[in-house]
Amino acid sequence: MLIAALLLASGVSPPALGYDPDRLSMLQSVGHCPDCDLSGVNLAGVNLTTHVIGGDDVDLSRANLSGANLSRTNLGQANLSGANLREANLSKAELGLANLEQADLSAADLTGTVLAGANLAQANLSGANLTGANLRGANLTGAQLAGANLTDANLINANLSGLDLSIARLCRTMLPGNYRENRGC
Repeated sequence: MLIAALLLASGVSPPALGYDPDRLSMLQSVGHCPDCDLSGVNLAGVNLTTHVIGGDDVDLSRANLSGANLSRTNLGQANLSGANLREANLSKAELGLANLEQADLSAADLTGTVLAGANLAQANLSGANLTGANLRGANLTGAQLAGANLTDANLINANLSGLDLSIARLCRTMLPGNYRENRGC
């Protein structure tokens, strides 16, 4: 009951299922939460800058992280499938090998973010800023990129199946086959 009161006071609302209040308390107090199950939790607008959350057992699927400040946060290998990361600040975050399938990253700041090997299939990246992002080997199958900025991004060995790159800004962008695209500079 005390944890629920603390969560409500901090603006974080727990979901009905899949949520471990002790793990969220650990994340908020020490900034580290390996093997977390925070699936479905509402962390909208929370500042988790420089926290270490990542790991292959971290479940943030369907979590609401819209507008959250996650810059320089380590979310490598985390499950963020279906998460709401709309307008989140993920600049210089570590998201290598993370599962972001069907995540909403629209208008998110992903400047300098490491997304190498990440699964972004069917993700909404409309209007996202991916300037300098490392997407080497990422799966972007069917992702939405309308208005996305991919200036200086690395997409070498990425799966771009079903993408319409004509609606994204590609300036000094490295594409599969070591091809540099300069459209939109």
